[in-house]
Amino acid sequence: MRITVVVLAALGFGSLSQAQQIAENVRVGTLSTSCQVSVTAVRMFDSHTLQVDVTGQFSSDPNSSKSLSAATNIGGASLSSTFALSSGSTGTQAQSLFLDLSVNNVARFTDNARFSVTPGLTEGAAACTSSPQSAAVLLPVVIIPGIFNGNGGDGTYPTLEATLKTVSLGPNVLGAPYELRSDPTGYPTLYTLSYATTTSTFLAGASQLDLLINQVKSLTWADKVNVVTHSKGGLVARQYLVSFASGPTNLNQLIMAVPPNSGSVWATFAGLRNMYPVWKWVRAAATDPFVFTPNSELADLNARPLPNNVKYAIFYSVMQATAFTRTGTSSPFQLGRILGDGIVPGFSMLGWIIDPNNLASPPVLIPAFRSLNISKTSIPGLHAGYLQLPDVMTALVQRLTQ
Repeated sequence: MRITVVVLAALGFGSLSQAQQIAENVRVGTLSTSCQVSVTAVRMFDSHTLQVDVTGQFSSDPNSSKSLSAATNIGGASLSSTFALSSGSTGTQAQSLFLDLSVNNVARFTDNARFSVTPGLTEGAAACTSSPQSAAVLLPVVIIPGIFNGNGGDGTYPTLEATLKTVSLGPNVLGAPYELRSDPTGYPTLYTLSYATTTSTFLAGASQLDLLINQVKSLTWADKVNVVTHSKGGLVARQYLVSFASGPTNLNQLIMAVPPNSGSVWATFAGLRNMYPVWKWVRAAATDPFVFTPNSELADLNARPLPNNVKYAIFYSVMQATAFTRTGTSSPFQLGRILGDGIVPGFSMLGWIIDPNNLASPPVLIPAFRSLNISKTSIPGLHAGYLQLPDVMTALVQRLTQ
């Protein structure tokens, strides 16, 4: 013990009494309050490698051996890395350390990965560690656009992308925000689906989603993704979950913003047949009862129960009178209105079907939703641009980073 104290003092770790305290901490394996080493950044370097940046303060002795280290445990797998500094290194030293998740048998991420990293340093015979630093790696997000967004793809929602690229992981939590494929980072976590947003069938869009999710999994350490949708995008995501065997295992959560789960009268004016209402919505004259019009694509989708191993959320709006019935055979039509976002009625967003012929009768929930526990959040806003409203983006960030 006396030899260790003398060595520490000689290496510049303080007075003899300070060196004695450090040596005692090293001997019993406890943390030294004099240990000046910290983690300054944590991020994924590539699809399977975690990068940890460590900075430590060493003595002015150029002859002592020195190293920096980082250790963590992710999902039950222990990882550590040590870097021996070059001869002559003194004072403040910084180094990026790399931990291979594949080599260390870390399970692929199925949610945001949260863990702590303990930095350490050695100099000569002395060694110490500092307080663990909280860190996180975000699960990738796939955004599915709604109609009238061309072929979609990255850049469809620039304001939302900019918000997610600056997201905070929490107080005193290290880690990278969301990053696009075009960002020079090596670990993209933010994607927007490319598909014919206006004309595509739900199944065609779901097929493109399947390809994209497989690409995401090849570029990251994620085994699942979070999906955020606007309008028709929610129907594409639902089709993916019921039509692809890998769907339920590939999604962690599905967040649908103002989705037309039961259709929209306004879709009839644009000729978007797969989003026509599935409730009785149209009649020729005021003396006639309201009747259905065929929409087998949405009716078939609504009849298929969604898997219950995915976390679901719906952001809906009931701020403006919205068409839910139409009377007449030619323009100008007489429109019956109910609260919604101006395009989709609120009840349709939530998956309810009502009967305008008997509004006193209770609404009926679509079979797709009947066995699910869906989080529902009312956020006022109009349909167009809804996904980029400040309150909506704030709610999205809260759900995605929790």
